[in-house]
Amino acid sequence: MLRLVQGIAIGGEWGGAVLIAVENAPPGNASFFGSFAQLGSSVGALLSTSAFSLMSLFGDEAFNAWGRRVPFLASAVLVIIGLIVRVKLEESPVMEDVHKEQETKGETKLPVVEVFQNAWRTVLIGVFALATATGGYYVVTSFLLSYGTGDLHLSESMLLNGLTLAAFLELLVTPWLSWLADKVGPH
Repeated sequence: MLRLVQGIAIGGEWGGAVLIAVENAPPGNASFFGSFAQLGSSVGALLSTSAFSLMSLFGDEAFNAWGRRVPFLASAVLVIIGLIVRVKLEESPVMEDVHKEQETKGETKLPVVEVFQNAWRTVLIGVFALATATGGYYVVTSFLLSYGTGDLHLSESMLLNGLTLAAFLELLVTPWLSWLADKVGPH
C-alpha cells in the first residue's frame, strides 16, 4: 500500500518537475531542461543500488538484521532536501501569466477541475500510456533482486552491479538524447 502511495506521489512530483523545468527553459531547450527530472530515477537507482551493495558487504546476517534499513533511513536526507526545494520554489513565468489573466478576467478556476471536465479521456489515455511505458521499468527494478536471487539463483552483487550500470548509462544517455531532441526535433 505504501508503494502505491509513493508511486502516486512520485508521479505527481515528477510531472510537476518536468513542467517547471520546461516552462523555465530557454527557447529551444525544453527537452533538455525537462530531462533533468527524469535523471532523478537514474540517480535514485544509483544511490539505492550502491547503498544496498555497500550494506551487503557486511554479510547476510547483518544485512537482514539492520543493513537493509540503513538506505531507507538515509533517504530521509533526500526527503528533507526535496521539501526545502518545494517550499522555496517560485511559480514559473508561464504560471504567473495564467494567474494574471485569471485576475484580469475575475476568474478563479481550478485547473485540475477544468482538465477533468474537458479532457478526462485524454487524462485516462495518458495515465495508461505512462503506466505501460514505465511499468516494466519499475517491475524489473523492484522485483529483479528477489526473482534473480530466489528463482534464478543469480548472485545478488551481480544483479546490483547490473542495475547500477544500467542507471549510470541512463544518466549519461538521457540528457544527450534530450539535447538531440531539441536540435533535430520539430520546432
